[in-house]
Amino acid sequence: MEQDATITRKALGRAAFLGDLYDARKEEFCGLSLLKSELPATIISNMDVPSTRLEYDFSDTFEEKFNKLDVQAQLKINVLAGLFKLEGSGKYLGDEKKSYKSVKCTLIYDIRTKEETFTIGNEKLEKLISYDAIKMPDATHVVVGIKWGANVFASFEFENKENYQKKYIEGILQANMEKIALSIKGSGSVQFTEDENQLKTSLSIKFFGDIIPQDEELPQTFEKTLELMKKVPSYLTKFNNGKGKPLEYTLYPLKNVEKFFQLETRIKRTLIDLNLETITLLEKEFDDLLQAKQKFNDFYNEVNENSDFVASDNLGEIYKKSHQIKTCEAAFREQIATKLVEVRSGTKKPITIEKILTKFHEKPGFIMDISAFIEKYTKLITTIKQIAVFKENKIIYLGKRDASDVLPMQNNGDIYLFYMNEELKIRNNQLYEDSYHYFLDLVRDVEKKQSKFVIIDYNIHPEVKTKKEIKICYYRNGKLVADDLYKSKKESLSWCIAKSQLTSSTLRKPATTTKLSIPCAGIKLNYHCPREKKTWTCEKCQTSIEYGYDNTFYCSCGGAAAESYSFKCSSPLHPDEFLTFTKDDLERYLPNKDAENEVNILLLGETGVGKSTFINAFINYLTFSSLEEAAKEELRAGIFTKFIITDDNCMERTIKIGYDDNECTVEGQSSTQYAKAHVFHIDDLTLRIIDTPGIGDTRGIEMDKQNLQNTLSYISNYGHLNGICILLKPNNSRLNLEFRYCIKELLTNLHKKATDNIVFCFTNCRGTFYKPGDTLPALRTLLKDLEEQSGVSIPLQSNIFCFDNESFRFLAALKQGVQFNDDDKSDFSKSWTRSVKMTENMISYILKCPTHKIKETITLNESRSLIMELCKPIAEISQNIQLNIKLAQDRKKELAANELSINELEDKLYIPQVELVPVSLDYPRTVCTQPKCTKVVTSNGIAKVDYLTHCHPHCYLQGVPPNTIDHSALRKCDAMVNGICKICGCSWTTHMHITYENKQEIKYDIDDNVQKMIREKTSNYELIVALNNHCDRLIEELQYEQGVITKIAAKFAYFTRKNAIAVFNDDLENYLEHLIKEEEGKRSAGSQNSSIIDGLKTMKNSYKEQQRVFDQAIRNNREYEEVELSQIPQLVGQLYSLTHNGEQLKQIVEELKYGKCRAIKFKEEKHDIIPKRSNKKDNVIVAGIKHIWKTVY
Repeated sequence: MEQDATITRKALGRAAFLGDLYDARKEEFCGLSLLKSELPATIISNMDVPSTRLEYDFSDTFEEKFNKLDVQAQLKINVLAGLFKLEGSGKYLGDEKKSYKSVKCTLIYDIRTKEETFTIGNEKLEKLISYDAIKMPDATHVVVGIKWGANVFASFEFENKENYQKKYIEGILQANMEKIALSIKGSGSVQFTEDENQLKTSLSIKFFGDIIPQDEELPQTFEKTLELMKKVPSYLTKFNNGKGKPLEYTLYPLKNVEKFFQLETRIKRTLIDLNLETITLLEKEFDDLLQAKQKFNDFYNEVNENSDFVASDNLGEIYKKSHQIKTCEAAFREQIATKLVEVRSGTKKPITIEKILTKFHEKPGFIMDISAFIEKYTKLITTIKQIAVFKENKIIYLGKRDASDVLPMQNNGDIYLFYMNEELKIRNNQLYEDSYHYFLDLVRDVEKKQSKFVIIDYNIHPEVKTKKEIKICYYRNGKLVADDLYKSKKESLSWCIAKSQLTSSTLRKPATTTKLSIPCAGIKLNYHCPREKKTWTCEKCQTSIEYGYDNTFYCSCGGAAAESYSFKCSSPLHPDEFLTFTKDDLERYLPNKDAENEVNILLLGETGVGKSTFINAFINYLTFSSLEEAAKEELRAGIFTKFIITDDNCMERTIKIGYDDNECTVEGQSSTQYAKAHVFHIDDLTLRIIDTPGIGDTRGIEMDKQNLQNTLSYISNYGHLNGICILLKPNNSRLNLEFRYCIKELLTNLHKKATDNIVFCFTNCRGTFYKPGDTLPALRTLLKDLEEQSGVSIPLQSNIFCFDNESFRFLAALKQGVQFNDDDKSDFSKSWTRSVKMTENMISYILKCPTHKIKETITLNESRSLIMELCKPIAEISQNIQLNIKLAQDRKKELAANELSINELEDKLYIPQVELVPVSLDYPRTVCTQPKCTKVVTSNGIAKVDYLTHCHPHCYLQGVPPNTIDHSALRKCDAMVNGICKICGCSWTTHMHITYENKQEIKYDIDDNVQKMIREKTSNYELIVALNNHCDRLIEELQYEQGVITKIAAKFAYFTRKNAIAVFNDDLENYLEHLIKEEEGKRSAGSQNSSIIDGLKTMKNSYKEQQRVFDQAIRNNREYEEVELSQIPQLVGQLYSLTHNGEQLKQIVEELKYGKCRAIKFKEEKHDIIPKRSNKKDNVIVAGIKHIWKTVY
């Protein structure tokens, strides 16, 4: 907008006179007067305007200063752009606070004296006008009025290096300003207290004024400042006859002068004012730039003062940035100044100014770049601040002037060197944080030893020869003890450790244990240890401590009473000592064996249905929140998996992931070789998924039966089952023999009350739209037939779940470089999501099922395991009874046929009796079962196998069930080389582990009456009669025990029939017949498989015989009452109390139980659920399990 009006402008130290010409476009005086001579006093109007203003102000920005001094809007921009030089009191506007932290207060002393003006319309003026001067093209205005007086500014700036609160400093400054103001106004004398003078050391005082004497030293204290300010009125009288100095000018447009005096100059005096919006925008930009510079100056000064601890490259970059900021600011002011004049002259549009702002926003060295640069070095400033803390703690932060390589050699005693730099700190932040806190722990722990602690930054010391990694080196007397102390101690740092002085290696760990999870003893002793439960590690063997539900803790060292342990958790609040619980406090935290915080789920299914993949997928479902997250992290595999995939080029690739000696890779054989539990801890909940060998193994039905019996033995070690998952494929459309056999073989081994816990899980369901597919009708028919036969109904509706765990295989292939397109990735992502949801639904269903508890119902594992354990010893004892009866009868015949003397009778007095004495081995022994490596020992018709070849007498291989031939883990026995035994030369497939052996021992039975008669030298005849009577009693007692054993075995058989879903798999005979026909068809084609056919026929006959014997036992039991769970221990007790055979029976059963427990105890694999650190929330399944668990229990 073009300006033709009279305007005013602050003098800002600029001196001019009435009639002087002014260029409003550049806001400067032209150095020429419009008048030929001085104005007569009669033309000038004088007015006295005396006034005094005394105040203080904490203004810091340009905007605040301009407003305080009432600087005109158009003049502001010229001041900011530096279009003219500020003089006198005007220099106050150019005094920028250098530090953002500093506090600044200004005392303003403003005195007004006179106003002088003249009027252009005065007739006398025309003769005084210089026509040459009015032709000056740069001039736009003439001075027609001046306001006189003086301004004095005293600026107090506190450096504030200590970073005090600004309000605190302002309060002290304000108190001093008020005292100075009161004293100047004549309100009496004041005194500055010591408290108010405490700022002296960091306080600088500047003076800006129009009448400040130049020959006097300017004051630097509050007292001296007060003295100077009181002299200002007297200084004023010395200038311009007491008028002082010009403070403001009134400027009249030359256009109007020309017009009034009718002068023709043809000079275009265009003056376009900037709009207020642009002025405000520019004012803010300069304020923002000022603040950015202040913050950079603080940063620069801090770095410069600590340059010895800053890398040379960083210093160079910071110095370069400082120069760049100054250059950029100068260029910005210059461009604004140039364009401002052009805009005011009308040659450029105002938008030009705004374009300059936009351009500079992107320039290096301007506002945004300065902020980003400071932000980039935030961590450097943090490090610099830490150095002061390090010094307080006697930690040396090695500067550039200190040599790093000779440091360890110059010190006797211990020295710890912490190597790092900012790049490594960012790249391995967790390692840095852990190492740093460990370093500080060392400082605290070894402070009394006068050790030295040094931090070395690789960027400050590039000459360091060691590998550039975060580490703590430990030297003692100049010699390197540990190159990476934290790494060597890393594992133990996070451990919570416990110890006992009473550990015994002879204590046997029970089959069922749980990881010890209790709080630290420190919570009871006011040491502020965290109250949450922790898992504990043995201080000596460094293995996890487990609890056997028997008030005993176990580890690799052995076991000891729980109350004998002391504890030290990893919390920094724990004192440097082990703490103990009282017995009562400890018992409060120990769990019960069948606690409700355990969920046991059994997986059953035919070979190849995908149990192993199910578990591998389940582990990853619990760990990752999505398929995308899992793809970025290391894949977790609890079970070895191998499969073949065809890539886009139709090339086959074999994918292998994981390792487990429980897995077999032979085609057709069950991948899982024996039962194994996979354990997951979710808060206080223990979730146990029990993997089992598949049914339908190509090694035959005997292997299926062995696998099932091993599974039953395995789960007998747990208190309850929550779920029994039968896994099925969704595409078995026909009710064929193999399908019927597999399903019924599973159900035959389940108790009928377990039906409430059975769920059917269909795998690989993506191809059947996540439905059961054609298998469901076949399964429904099979279960209906079973209900008609046994009266047991198995539900088949809400207990059906459909999965597709192929997303795990996708991840496995992806990790090994197989490429997938986006559509495939999307499909597998959806599959993952649906399977996760289905897994959550399945767990939810199982958690709501009644638990299958041993003490409340006749459970699968207890009933089957008990009968199985007694079957073999009852048979062996029965054989032994018959042998002993025969031996007694033979002796009786011998006595009857001879009349013996007393001496001869004494020789025959002792009746030989054979006992089976089980001898336990404290370790597994590897033996060969081949005929050449064994010997059958026959004694009185009783055959026993003696294993002659002890291929590995003391085998350390773990996890091999005893008395199991052809177990895959035996390939790793030390006796095997490339699958062949180096002791006997036989294949590993003919070997097995034994953990006890029965030894026959001969004892001699004697009658006390006979012994008495001998001592009394009774007649031969009487002795013979007595011996015969003893033999008769022995035979009678043995026959009685035989009858008891037979009756109890019959009761067990009846018990099984009553409680099993099905006693026998009635499809087994048909399935065997089917297999026999298949093999006979192969023989017709030339296959040499006669031995296979004979074996299948023998198995068929054996099956029929088993049915006959079982039915006969049931018939024998008709006269007995029904057997309930509570009676089972009583019946077992009757067997154990038998006079002649009870103890043998008990020892044999106990050894069988122990042999199984010892094999099982190595087969629980714990899986830690460790979500990503970025995930603050649990994933879907974990969150769901926690919610359902809290709701149900």
